[in-house]
Amino acid sequence: WLWLYLIIFFVKNNLFLAPYADWLNTDAVKKAYGVDPSVTFKDCVDQTYTDFYPDIGTSYAGNYSYLLSQNIIPDLKVILYSGQNDIICNTVSTYNYISKLEWSGVNGFINSKKQILKVSNGTVAGNYKTYGHFTFAVIYGAGHMVPMDQPDSSKLMLDIFIEGKFKSQRVAAEKKVVEIAM
Repeated sequence: WLWLYLIIFFVKNNLFLAPYADWLNTDAVKKAYGVDPSVTFKDCVDQTYTDFYPDIGTSYAGNYSYLLSQNIIPDLKVILYSGQNDIICNTVSTYNYISKLEWSGVNGFINSKKQILKVSNGTVAGNYKTYGHFTFAVIYGAGHMVPMDQPDSSKLMLDIFIEGKFKSQRVAAEKKVVEIAM
C-alpha cells in the first residue's frame, strides 16, 4: 500500500506534473497542435473530477460500438491504447472489452495479427492490432499515463495513427514491423 500512498501524495502535491504540463503550455506546442494560445493545460483538476465522477462506473461500450459501426463519417479512425504496466485500466481487460464490442469487424479484429511497433533505431515501442478503421495499441514501459511515461513512443503511436499507417494483417500473414524515423 505504500506505493499507493506515494502516488496520491505526488498527485495531490503536483509533483508529477511539472515536466509535461510546462511543455504542453509552451507556445510552440500549442501552435503545433492547434490549441488556442489562451488555453492553459492543468492536470488533475478537482472540478473536472467532480463533474465526471457520476460517469466513473458507466460503460462506454455502446459509444465505441456506434463509432465503429456508423456510416456518417465513413473513414473515421478509432484508437484505444494502453500502457503495458497500467494497473488501473490493464491491457488484458481492455482487450477483452474490445473483443465484446458490437460491430461488424469484431471477429476480424480478434483474428488480426498483433504487430510490433518500433522506432527507427530498432527499439520496440509496443505492439498493436488493427482491423478496418480500428486500432488497439499497447505501449511498453508505460503505465496509466502513457504520454507521461513514454512520450516518444506515444508520439510515434499517434503520428502513425493520424497518418493512417497502421495496417491490418490477418493471422496467416507474415509479421509486419512498422518503423518510423524519430
